[in-house]
Amino acid sequence: MIKRVFLFLLFTCQFTFSQNIPPEIFSEGNEFYCPLSQQNIVTDFNIIDVDNTTIDALYIQISEGYVVVEDLLTLTGNHPGIQQTWDTVTGKLELRGVGDAEALYTDLIAAVYDVKFSSSNPNPTDKSFSFTIGDANYLDETGHYYEFISLVDVTWTEAEAFAEGETYFGLQGYLATITSEAENQIAAIQTNDVGWIGASDLATEGDWRWVTGPEGLENGGTGVPFWSGNGISAGGSAVNGQYSNWNNPNEPNNAGQEHYAHVTSPNVGEIGSWNDLPDPASGGGNYQSQGFIVEYGGMPGDPVLNLSSSTSLLAPSISVINTFSGCQNNYSGLEAESNTENIYWYDSPIDGNLIFTGTNYNLEINETSSFYITPFSPGQCDSYNRIEVLVTIFDTPTANSVADIAICDDDNDGINSFDFITDVTPTVLGTQDPLSFSVTYHPTQEDADLNTNAYGVPLQQCSNPRKRICTYRKRKQRYLL
Repeated sequence: MIKRVFLFLLFTCQFTFSQNIPPEIFSEGNEFYCPLSQQNIVTDFNIIDVDNTTIDALYIQISEGYVVVEDLLTLTGNHPGIQQTWDTVTGKLELRGVGDAEALYTDLIAAVYDVKFSSSNPNPTDKSFSFTIGDANYLDETGHYYEFISLVDVTWTEAEAFAEGETYFGLQGYLATITSEAENQIAAIQTNDVGWIGASDLATEGDWRWVTGPEGLENGGTGVPFWSGNGISAGGSAVNGQYSNWNNPNEPNNAGQEHYAHVTSPNVGEIGSWNDLPDPASGGGNYQSQGFIVEYGGMPGDPVLNLSSSTSLLAPSISVINTFSGCQNNYSGLEAESNTENIYWYDSPIDGNLIFTGTNYNLEINETSSFYITPFSPGQCDSYNRIEVLVTIFDTPTANSVADIAICDDDNDGINSFDFITDVTPTVLGTQDPLSFSVTYHPTQEDADLNTNAYGVPLQQCSNPRKRICTYRKRKQRYLL
């Protein structure tokens, strides 16, 4: 009896000890990127693993917005226990221990705080960064993982079975179902190879559906339709606005029982675009199957994991909404907008004095001036190329008085013609430059104020066929600069 209890307890302890709880990653960071600088990608970061103190590697990937050649992740500072490897194609930075040694979590955490992003583009887009324990690509938008498995000449049917036999920390694998541009970027482009994905029109020609993964379980197991017909050159189109990335304009083309979707070789199409192929794929060359893309996440029974986390660097934007060019008495303020919290107005493109903070500049301006705005507060990103806001203030015009004008209908035809521009405007302007002003004439003061009912040039007036005197008094001159 005692022996049995002992054996039972020993078995229980051994079983419990064998359970390895996956590590958890936590990160914070949602800052604005200072263009053309090196900038940290986290404000807080931690890895929690109750079972271990070391791991093979940590992977940091630019998971959204990545631009090859322009973008770079770099480990800075002194980290003797960590070595880095940057993959330009996948946009992924690998941090691992030196040599064959595993990396201490404490060393990795310290290293992440010193990982910096830089872009050679002065006007970059928003960037997202994923932190993962495994080598699979992670997309925060879906919460899924993606990896390419190399297996030359694998058929679609074989690839489907192989993918479903794969797991990733307990998550069920399946041939990737790519339903957005961001997912295509991380799964089809940044996996750095070409191969099968989980779409087919085998059941009905031209009815392309995602038939694997969670999407394959929908509609009674027939999958989610996303494309109808052949390529756009043959009238094919998306179903209900669903995403697709066929190698336009001809794919898919069903050139010989081609019922399965495949990421296209970059030698015959845009990187990450798709074409349809038969099963098995035809021969070698650019249409030879090189493997398949596996997606993990979203399947019934999948465990809830915190294997990955994400942060972002946002691209600042700023634009001038309302500037001014006119007379000082008509000045009503300036306006700019930004996706940042505030806008900072300076009197110089570099350094200078901060003269206003906010979106609406309503301070008095008496002369032509230039202001320079930035979305960054003083001391942050002082290298930012401030945007000029030019305010042009013209001298207020002076209207010289004009005497009453009398015209007689000497030919008794009932019509008199009078040219304000020739006969009156020179007197109104005096020594002022006529090229800098526009003078209009109106029947009432109200019309002049509203710039309505201006007299034509020349003005024809008087309907009395008898000889009479028509008197015109200049009521007001309206000046348009």
